Amino acid sequence: MINRRGQALVEFAIIFPLVIILLFGIYEIGIALSVQQTITYAAREGARIGALTNQNSQIEGAIRAATEFIDESNERITIQIIPEAEVGRDRGDELTVQIEYEMPLLILTVISNDITLTSQAVARIEI
Repeated sequence: MINRRGQALVEFAIIFPLVIILLFGIYEIGIALSVQQTITYAAREGARIGALTNQNSQIEGAIRAATEFIDESNERITIQIIPEAEVGRDRGDELTVQIEYEMPLLILTVISNDITLTSQAVARIEI
């Protein structure tokens, strides 16, 4: 009679790290999707505020408020407002808000240290 307990333990030792990496990878992808949804919302909110106020400070404030929980220090978020100058924007013109976020990877650092998530929203200036 052959004892198979040792064989099961070896198989478990081989498979367990792969399963853990897979689970943490799924978790990290879920976090990335949540962050992508947040910056998409922030871009839309920035464009909406820009359409109503036509002020860059108001646009940036709305975006910073919407993305506060993903980056409290605001070091990894880049905001671009097109056209940049408030003076040249008139009623009916398009206002584009682009956001880039450098998301640090915790588990999948084998692929890269960061991934760049981007979002863009366009609105017409109403005032």
